[in-house]
Amino acid sequence: MHGYAIISFAIYSIWIGYGMICITKWIGLKCSKIDNLILKRFIISTITLFLLLSPLILFLKHLGSNEKSSNYLTYNYGMNMLRPAEEKAIIITYDDNDLFSTLFLKYVNNIRPDIKIIHQNMIPSSVYMEKIKELYPDIHLPFKMKNEKGKKIGRAHV
Repeated sequence: MHGYAIISFAIYSIWIGYGMICITKWIGLKCSKIDNLILKRFIISTITLFLLLSPLILFLKHLGSNEKSSNYLTYNYGMNMLRPAEEKAIIITYDDNDLFSTLFLKYVNNIRPDIKIIHQNMIPSSVYMEKIKELYPDIHLPFKMKNEKGKKIGRAHV
């Protein structure tokens, strides 16, 4: 499942839950007219059990195909970016796969804390550039940047 599909599945799940609530209320109204207490409890408990077990059955059915705990592709990708880099290197990433895997390895696993990681697509953002200047004061970027108010962020030299 890709990230763009998660929202549609969440909305679909909300509507399923709303439908289950409506069905439960409707059955409750119908069961209120039944005088036999044993039959009423049996109907309500059977429907409740079905409504609770149906998501669990779907979860167990699809767990194997969606379980990714042994998938080390992104971890290895990030390690292959960080390992060969020279000491105090600057890695400029282009895609989220590059960025998040290297940032995870650097900050969470504390692998290669000497390396500086910059995301190329965020360079035009003045907020991002200010944060880069805070994190890496020794980096001098080779262009002028202005923030929203027209204030210079800094002139950099290579």
